[in-house]
Amino acid sequence: MFWRFGFHNASTIDSLLDKEDISLEAILDEDELLQECKAQNTRLIDYFSRVDVLQRLLGYVTGQIEGEDKGAFKYPYVATEVLCSEIWSIVETCLNNSEQLLTPFWETVLDRSSEDMKTQMVMASHFAKINAVFLSKKPAEMLAFIQAQPNVVDRSLRHIETPPFADLLVRIIQLDELPAGAGVLEWLSQENLMFKLIDLLAPSQSANMHTVVADLIKGIISMAAPSPAAGLSDGMGNGPASNRFARELAHRDSVAKLTSYILSDFPKPPNKTGDSGKDNEDDAEPPLPNAESTTSSIVQSICIIIELIRQNNSDYFEPYLFHTLRNRLIHVQQQLQMHTQDGRAALEKAMKDMVNRMGVVHLGPVLEIMIDKLEDLQKYLRNPRSMKGPVLTTVGALTPLTFERYRICELYAELLHCSNMSLLNRPSEYDHLYDAEGRLQGGLSALEELAQVIAIGAGNERDGEGMDDESDEIEPAHEFPVSTASHDSVSLDSDDDMSGDEPDSSDDEAMEDIAIHDESNEFSHSTSPLPETPLERFPSSSLSDPTSSLAARRSNSGSDSGNSTARPRSSSSRRSTHRSSTMGSQNNISGPLVLGERLKQKFLDTNVASTLLDLFFDFPWNNFLHSIVYDLIHQVLTGRVDGGYNRELTIGLFRDARLLHRIIEGSKRNDIESAKPKGVRLGYMGHLTLISEDVINALEHFPPELRLIIAQHAPQPEWDEYVTGRYKETKKKDSSLLGGGKPVIAPGMRGAAQWKVDEADTGAATNAERDREAEQEGRGELRRNIRTAREGSADFGAAPMEEDDDDEFHAGPPHFARYLAQEMQGSSEHFSSDEASDDDEDGGWLAHSSFELRPPPTISTRQHNGPQRSPSRSGFDILSTMILLDPSQMPPQRQAHLLPIHSDSRHQGARQRR
Repeated sequence: MFWRFGFHNASTIDSLLDKEDISLEAILDEDELLQECKAQNTRLIDYFSRVDVLQRLLGYVTGQIEGEDKGAFKYPYVATEVLCSEIWSIVETCLNNSEQLLTPFWETVLDRSSEDMKTQMVMASHFAKINAVFLSKKPAEMLAFIQAQPNVVDRSLRHIETPPFADLLVRIIQLDELPAGAGVLEWLSQENLMFKLIDLLAPSQSANMHTVVADLIKGIISMAAPSPAAGLSDGMGNGPASNRFARELAHRDSVAKLTSYILSDFPKPPNKTGDSGKDNEDDAEPPLPNAESTTSSIVQSICIIIELIRQNNSDYFEPYLFHTLRNRLIHVQQQLQMHTQDGRAALEKAMKDMVNRMGVVHLGPVLEIMIDKLEDLQKYLRNPRSMKGPVLTTVGALTPLTFERYRICELYAELLHCSNMSLLNRPSEYDHLYDAEGRLQGGLSALEELAQVIAIGAGNERDGEGMDDESDEIEPAHEFPVSTASHDSVSLDSDDDMSGDEPDSSDDEAMEDIAIHDESNEFSHSTSPLPETPLERFPSSSLSDPTSSLAARRSNSGSDSGNSTARPRSSSSRRSTHRSSTMGSQNNISGPLVLGERLKQKFLDTNVASTLLDLFFDFPWNNFLHSIVYDLIHQVLTGRVDGGYNRELTIGLFRDARLLHRIIEGSKRNDIESAKPKGVRLGYMGHLTLISEDVINALEHFPPELRLIIAQHAPQPEWDEYVTGRYKETKKKDSSLLGGGKPVIAPGMRGAAQWKVDEADTGAATNAERDREAEQEGRGELRRNIRTAREGSADFGAAPMEEDDDDEFHAGPPHFARYLAQEMQGSSEHFSSDEASDDDEDGGWLAHSSFELRPPPTISTRQHNGPQRSPSRSGFDILSTMILLDPSQMPPQRQAHLLPIHSDSRHQGARQRR
């Protein structure tokens, strides 16, 4: 009843809405407007659901209606916030009256010129934000409206240089993840979106356009890239992310166009008048294409190819594809067991739908085109087109590396990674597995063949040509080569099994080291309701993670391949060194070469490694370049050396590129520079040490015949002197403790808080030994105190130190306990006779403790030979320390006797007893 008497806070919005001729501007000026929208004010919702009000709101956003004074900035912002608020009736009204509201809204924005749009960034941001909210609330209806607009893709790409339009395009592409957005990628593909984006990378476009388009393309590539465990939970809704655009980008036409941009000639520079270029600087920007736009086109085109290779490693994608298809078919099969109708057709349809969404991104066209253009790239690497002369820096004039050369070097490293993929090293008889668009073809039987090629790529099987002719057991072509389980055990949690129950398993290893059993048994067809389904012979438990026997398979394959050289490889190199085992046997390098071997042959012919090493030492302070060169050398040294052109690349690295000579010369150059006044180490020394370490490790594991070949190109005795001298010294410094050791109390300074760093202390008892001895010798409280003190030291997790018996301060917890016990014995002479009699009667409270009273060597030596104990360390101090450490060890009689020690009159009582 209180509201009748005005005891409530009346809403200002309600007061304004009570007026008949209220204007929209008056409501937009109200400070509580957005708060009332969040509170779902009913009268306000009804007001904003009117078509005439929404027309004015959209007019403020597009600039058709301009406010005065502060309203010119406030009204578009507030109108955007109202349209993006949680008032669903606004979206419904806009879509129901799209001809009056949304169509003029889109046409007003898209019909603007691109130059005008660059000056209307705020309006473009509001436009993209409103449409993104509408897409999230009503995706199907909003997508249908966008598709109905004439030439909407071309008109949107005209403003793509404005970042909000690129964000809106990404939001439209992401609708593919929702069931309501099914078909959006097919529509955009029919509109040739990817090819139109590639056209915008031409040198005739501005550098800003290149940057925005390149970022958009790389974002599209990464959205569809499979993660290590992506296929374990996908596939039940709209399916996993489609990589249609990545496959279109890897098409030969797209790669050829990008390569033409990379190799495009620079336009002639404009004629300069006068001695200086001041007049030209004041002139307008030269027309496109110019040197800046051409350089940007080259750099961004290379970046797109690099990103395409990095995000689409077939060694990861094929196991991901196999697992995703398998999980989807198992799910469909489980549904068909309840509804037994035309099972084969349903499985084939599910297989076709998944294959159309997920096709392998075949990077063969990338390698083929780059192999043909490698000589041109080498020419531009030595003489970059974008070079403008030395650049003045604080250390003098320096020749810049240029982005052009840096990206070419990065492209070389990624091409070498690409050449090691199993897909690009398979014989031609497997070409039928995928069609021109990268889709798996062959239906359900293709899944079996995919499992076989994955096993070959993992090195667990041999190709038919390399198998023993006497082998009688040939795997049937109609069965999946997966491990079969009991026919009654049907596990529905095969996805959980793939996550890896072993402590050392990881998703990355499961994706890159997938092993599939080649032993399969035939199941009876009589017990299955779907006799035509190939999956009925393999329950979900049998189609669980085939990596469960990975360790056993590795050991068998390692023992069978006696000619191959097993060498330790880093996790980064395992990605690039997955090769078909059949390719490892090409010692004679005869016959038609696969793409991976052709690229390495071209690298060897054009002497790529030598060119990169030249740049490595020519630019001693560019660590970005050093990382790329090290990556390429690391790939070569950790690759297979039992055959193929990787062996020849390894030999060429020492023979043609003179790697060992370069390492020694670079080290000597660093010594000269460091010896100068205020000299510092050169910037490449860190990577040079890493390269030296890889060389030394590789030489240790190379077969003897390969070591003999490399030894012919090693500078002796300079190399041995470098390894035993400078390299060993550098590694020793790198492995030493950063702080120089742990801090310890100096001997003889027990009473003073003076510390020093014991640099000679190189070992101590391990944690397990220390805990075991402390459990036998001391109590829990004392052990916790000692461990806390040791953990609080500046040891930084160094290697356990060995105890020094001669240093009492290096003793572990038992020594510390005996030290306190000995101190208690030594302080007994300061107590009075009545205390001594109590000690005689009780046998000493230390008799009830767990401390061993046998004196350690350090304590006895100090007592007999050392100086007298300082009078400041009285028995009361030692006793107080013991009480604080563990008062529960004292007997009740002794505890009662020592109560005066903690009183305020303990000093007076002590003087009386003395």
